[in-house]
Amino acid sequence: MSEGSQGRTILRQVIETIGAQGSQKLVSFLGVILYVRLVSSNALGQYFLFVSVVNVAAFLGVIGINTHVEREIGRDSNNGTLLATTVAILAGFVGVFSVVTLIAKPFVTDYFTVGAVPLLIAGVGLRSATNLYGAVLRGQKKAPIAQTLASLERFLMFGFGVLLVASITQLAAFRTLGIAYIGSMGIHLILTLWFASVYPTSVPTLSAVQSLLEKTKFISVSQVYSQGQQWVDTLLIGYFLGPAPVAIYEVAWRVSGTSALVFNTLHNVLFPRLSEWVSQEKPSELTRYAADLYYYSLLPVYALLTGGAVTGDALLSLIYGTSYAAGWLPLVVLLFGRLFYTIERASSTLLFALDRERAVARISVVGLAVNLGLNSLLIPTFGIIGAAIATSTAFLVGGSLKRLVVGRHISIDPLWHANGIAAVGAVVMSIVLLLSRRYLFEISGLLELGLFVAGGAVLYSSTLTAVDPRFRRRVLALPGRL
Repeated sequence: MSEGSQGRTILRQVIETIGAQGSQKLVSFLGVILYVRLVSSNALGQYFLFVSVVNVAAFLGVIGINTHVEREIGRDSNNGTLLATTVAILAGFVGVFSVVTLIAKPFVTDYFTVGAVPLLIAGVGLRSATNLYGAVLRGQKKAPIAQTLASLERFLMFGFGVLLVASITQLAAFRTLGIAYIGSMGIHLILTLWFASVYPTSVPTLSAVQSLLEKTKFISVSQVYSQGQQWVDTLLIGYFLGPAPVAIYEVAWRVSGTSALVFNTLHNVLFPRLSEWVSQEKPSELTRYAADLYYYSLLPVYALLTGGAVTGDALLSLIYGTSYAAGWLPLVVLLFGRLFYTIERASSTLLFALDRERAVARISVVGLAVNLGLNSLLIPTFGIIGAAIATSTAFLVGGSLKRLVVGRHISIDPLWHANGIAAVGAVVMSIVLLLSRRYLFEISGLLELGLFVAGGAVLYSSTLTAVDPRFRRRVLALPGRL
């Protein structure tokens, strides 16, 4: 594939994947609103807890393996032997989980409700399989298809759930929603298998299973760290401060998470290609797209950080309620930390592609220790602001260390000038928004908030296009590359 053709393919896939991710978030937002209006809070709480248990169990069952599969499929798209070994591990985990769940049936039934056991077993099995074959699709450089199927599952889940709740009133709401969830995952898996078109081609041996688990142990450590970053601060806030501050902090954390949309898309599209270029010893492609991975992933974070400092209080109050305005300062601190978290995650992507997962695991342990230690010290004294400071500091440590390790293996242009322009453009945007809010009109409703956000986005992108020649060339070249 020529360089121009390859660039057009990557760009098209990035745009398609972002569109699919945006659709999934919109469907989830609207679907939750419908569920809240149709189902009692008690039943809905049971259902959300059930979904959480399914997702956590499926994650733990093949932890580290999916990333390894995505990387190796990127290097060999028809690696049926690897798939056979992975499926064997997955089947063994689901089997053990099923036995344990059946033994613990009285506890599970009491914790959820009658009928939860078969839903739980089916859910973990299907979720594990869809996660695995989603990694296969991404490894085959079909990230837009993988994301579209995930969005379709979400649409079917809420659609089936609303229809079943409205039409089958004699069935408990928890079981109705659970059946909709299982059915949508089943359709997702069938379609994923169809598009992947690669299946296990051999009978795995015990030595192959042991070898795969050995290869993925360091990836597993780093993924435990990634998950841990999302709950360490929350758990400690709950322990020291109680449930009300947890809600405020969780809202701030989730809002700050919108900054990861571009990185997540670039990771899904580029990771298998980066792994392929490493195996094919193509350093020019690797270093060029590595620089793009850092730069474009950071662009939205600059804007959200400065924009959040100006409008974050209004956003939290109008969308979540006035009691959540207290999350404004933690939100700003977390968005600052997201700068380094983005660098950390981009560095992890490159190090995984370079087969340097041991280094990622070691730094991840350090980052988790910093996070746990600082949160334990700062939360009792400074509350949720202390949690945001501790978490952001852990991001700074992890991001700095991983970026240094990346620099030892490949030479990447840091694009200081382009990043400087983006940061200054974000500051200019925030100053204009601040002056507009202070002297023109106050943000008193969702319409004004929407205008502020849209105006800020237009101003930021216009500034980049006008001032940064590199960004301008990329924007002007878009029509011809699509």
